[in-house]
Amino acid sequence: MTMVSIFNSLIENLTLHWINVFYIASIIIFSTILTIFLNIFYKNLKQKGKIQNFPVKKIWLNLGVAAAAIVLILTGLPGISNNIVRLIGVVIGAIVAFSSSTLIANFMSGILLKIIEPYKEGDMVKLKNIFGKVYHIGLLHTEVQTPFREIVNVPNLVTISDIITNYTKGGYLINVDVSIGYDISHNKVEDMLLHAMKLTGLSEPFVLVTDLGSYAVKYRAKGIIRDVTKIISTESRLRKKILDEFSINDIEILSPFYVNMKNVPYNKCIMAQNPGKAPAKIGEKKPEEVMYERADKEVTKKNKKRAEKNISHAFKKIIPE
Repeated sequence: MTMVSIFNSLIENLTLHWINVFYIASIIIFSTILTIFLNIFYKNLKQKGKIQNFPVKKIWLNLGVAAAAIVLILTGLPGISNNIVRLIGVVIGAIVAFSSSTLIANFMSGILLKIIEPYKEGDMVKLKNIFGKVYHIGLLHTEVQTPFREIVNVPNLVTISDIITNYTKGGYLINVDVSIGYDISHNKVEDMLLHAMKLTGLSEPFVLVTDLGSYAVKYRAKGIIRDVTKIISTESRLRKKILDEFSINDIEILSPFYVNMKNVPYNKCIMAQNPGKAPAKIGEKKPEEVMYERADKEVTKKNKKRAEKNISHAFKKIIPE
């Protein structure tokens, strides 16, 4: 082997080496720029309120770009056979398929929810024994804000495979139980309960006798509330009206605990004094305004954007550009 051939071989090897280095560096630089660009793009969408659950999407995005870069680097390196590349691709595909099986199922369930629309943002629902107001409907999960101000993420796969109860569409039937002594006519009790429900603003009220106990008769007052976002406060207001109604009529709301735990003279009635008309409380938030504050703000913001969009389209139809 002459010096010239050795020199040519060395130059060829160095050239091939630098080509490989340049190839790998190019893929790394391109992948980094692409990741930065996509992260900035999704971050802008998040700030505009067009995307939810950004951290999870960011992780999947970065993993996808990294996996694609690794495959491209391996396919371009000399000395690595196509069989090894195929094997690596199969392993990566199996890992992704195994880890994303639930992800795909949630994604398909999210599409199905968008089609059938069993509920929309702002509705009062019960999903998998979780009661609250729908805060956001995504392709992977539904966010619900509970009366305890918690934001609960319910996977769409769980939602679509379980019973969905939507109280907004049909209204909610409020139930309040009360125990009254046998010495009071059930007709009189029913009239007072009906009056209390009418004062509360419930529609189609009615009263049931649910139990004939050892010490009292158990009644159940039921009425429909159309604005289901105020279930909690309406139930509380109904109980207050019932207390006031029975107190005004000097009728005691009985409980067996009086007999079991404390000796009470037969001629003594235990009842609250007539409270009269409660003073109006100015500026005080309703319970639901505190419970579902975040969900209400999100729904209001989206409704405002939707209204602005509709107005803009209407103006374009009236005044074409």
